[in-house]
Amino acid sequence: MLVIIAFAPISAVCTAFTQKCGGNVAMSSTLNSLSILISIVLMTSLMVVLKIA
Repeated sequence: MLVIIAFAPISAVCTAFTQKCGGNVAMSSTLNSLSILISIVLMTSLMVVLKIA
């Protein structure tokens, strides 16, 4: 279970934190969305490989 948690997507709060720090909000939002999509694929693959599902 810890392996699957390690591949969970980054927090959605990152975009708000980036804005407060004065960073590039558009890039932060894009990377957050990509992180979610990639994590879904990786977590599903791990569940199949580890025979959890």
